[in-house]
Amino acid sequence: MEAAVTLKINFAGKEILTPGQASYYSTQESMVKALKSLGLCWAVAAVCVLVPILHFVLTPAAFLAGPVAAVLVYTKTQKLPKSLSGSVVCSHCNTSTSFLFENAKPPLYEMCKTCRTGYQVIWPPESTAKV
Repeated sequence: MEAAVTLKINFAGKEILTPGQASYYSTQESMVKALKSLGLCWAVAAVCVLVPILHFVLTPAAFLAGPVAAVLVYTKTQKLPKSLSGSVVCSHCNTSTSFLFENAKPPLYEMCKTCRTGYQVIWPPESTAKV
């Protein structure tokens, strides 16, 4: 799902608003990621059954951690964007520079392609307009 967002860019204390595009995980994609984490935890639990002594602790812990991990993965994928892109005019050299973040977690940092001045993309945006 694509959405047009207004992003706040922080250039060394100076904040600039710029339009951007964010794509989010669908409910189905989030569910698949959650089920993969659940399966991974339960696979670890199945392997830990074979480890003497430790299987008394590791196996139940991995079985209980599976649903917790699945819920955490699902909620995180619903909140964070799959990709975030846009462009901004650098406050230092006044050239347009673009950014693209794939599966990134905040804080989101990038540098101007011309003058190498760093900036931060503030996430989450203050206002979101669905496209």
